[in-house]
Amino acid sequence: MTKTNDRSGARSTGGCAYNVICDLRAIDPDLPLYAFGVIGTAS
Repeated sequence: MTKTNDRSGARSTGGCAYNVICDLRAIDPDLPLYAFGVIGTAS
């Protein structure tokens, strides 16, 4: 296993929460949907 440190500060959309929000929004645009992500340190 390789441990990687990415400190480039790049931003992008994607991941499970984003994809689910997009799918739910397509099903019902009136749903109040919120998502957030956290990047932390790995031990």
